Amino acid sequence: MPADVEDDLGEVFVGKWEGMRFEDIVSGDEELARRFREQEAMFSMSPGGETGDELRARVVPTVERAIKRAGHGALIIVTHGGVINAYLGHVMGIDQDMFFLPDNASISTVLAEGTSRRVKFLNDVRHLTDPAVFTPPAGTGAPAGTKEGPAGAGPS
Repeated sequence: MPADVEDDLGEVFVGKWEGMRFEDIVSGDEELARRFREQEAMFSMSPGGETGDELRARVVPTVERAIKRAGHGALIIVTHGGVINAYLGHVMGIDQDMFFLPDNASISTVLAEGTSRRVKFLNDVRHLTDPAVFTPPAGTGAPAGTKEGPAGAGPS
């Protein structure tokens, strides 16, 4: 599968905090420590950092262009938690900058039909916790637990 790099899908820009260790950023700042404990977005507090609105304004049109270019079929976007929150928050109508903390290597799936978008899976990690579910039974090419034959064959 060919891969394209989209700079506008890079993680949120955190201004003066870029390149700093997280521990150094929050040490000695009780408001930042509180936000971290309460899982609130902190990136907009960085001097010169990107706001949630700026992040969405960059991310949403970039994802939508990628969907349009892909046409029918699957589109895979690999990115960071801020970008995931920006796009999924847009799709789900959630204004909060970081409404959840995506697990590492999790998969969120958005169904795109025309101009309609619907979240099918959010932060799914089953491929990590139960990988056998995704292994076809020997000789069939079908996902485990289904009665489908080789790809494209339909139900048997």
